[in-house]
Amino acid sequence: MARKKIAKIAEELNIDHCEIGLDGCKEYYMLAPAHRHRREWYRADVDKLSDYNEWICACTNCHEKIDNDESLKEKVFKDLRPQ
Repeated sequence: MARKKIAKIAEELNIDHCEIGLDGCKEYYMLAPAHRHRREWYRADVDKLSDYNEWICACTNCHEKIDNDESLKEKVFKDLRPQ
């Protein structure tokens, strides 16, 4: 359900590319939502999981990079989804 909500938000906001753009970014290839927190943090809360401020559209390369570097993830979210 969360992926459907995220897809609807992405379509409404015309997000059809990787928003992160790190070295090696695939830009339009293999996109998926990269979340601010680990999945356990959302505890099956579909609304929280699909909240626009909790995810960024990312290619697999950028997604993997931020998942493996918490300080980079924090910077990316601060820049793209300031709260």
